[in-house]
Amino acid sequence: MDKVVRYLLRHGDTKLNDGNVFRGMLDPPLNEKGLAQAGKAAEFLKPKGIERVICSPLLRAVTTASIVSGMLGGRCVQQCRELFPWQIAPLYGADRGKFQHILDHFIDNPKDVPMGGESLSTFITRVGDFFEKDLLIPVTTLYVCHTSNIVALNDLLNEEKVGRPESGEVVGPGGICEICEVDGGYFQLKPIFGKERPAEFGS
Repeated sequence: MDKVVRYLLRHGDTKLNDGNVFRGMLDPPLNEKGLAQAGKAAEFLKPKGIERVICSPLLRAVTTASIVSGMLGGRCVQQCRELFPWQIAPLYGADRGKFQHILDHFIDNPKDVPMGGESLSTFITRVGDFFEKDLLIPVTTLYVCHTSNIVALNDLLNEEKVGRPESGEVVGPGGICEICEVDGGYFQLKPIFGKERPAEFGS
C-alpha cells in the first residue's frame, strides 16, 4: 500500500491571479478569496498528522502557511528560498495572453537565461535537489509553495509532462497534492484537494 509522506499546498489567490499576469517573484498579499482558500485547505489538512510546515518566503505563501499552521496547533513555519517560484524577471506583471510567446521561448530553450532570472533547467534542478534531500527526512511535512514548484516536482516524480512550465497548473490556488512512497522506494505526486487543471508554470 502506498504511504503518504508529504503534502504540497499551492498558496491562495491574489489580485494578480485574477489579473491573469505572470506573478513570479512579485509579492502581492492574499485577497479575500485567497484567505478563504487557505482556511479550507487548513480544515482539509487538520487530520493529516502534519509535523512541520515549510514555505516559500513570498507573502502569499507565508500567509497561507500561517493560516494552516494555526489550524494545526501553531506549528513552526520554516521559510525556504529553494521554494521560490521560477524566476523570469522580464515577465513579472506582464499579461499572460500578450507575452506567452516570450515564456514559450524559455520553455523550448530551457538553458537560456532570462535577463535577471534563471533558466528553466536551473529552476528544475533547484527544485529537484531540494526535494531529493528533504524527502529523506522521516517527518510528515507540508510545503506551501507556487504552481511552478508543483509542476516541476510532478514532472520529476511522475516522469511525465503535465503541461508547459508557467502555462499550466496541477491544482488551482489553495489546492493540495500528496506525495506517496510507492513500491521500490519511488515517489509519486497526485492532486487530492482543489480543482485539478492542466499543469503550467508561472504562478
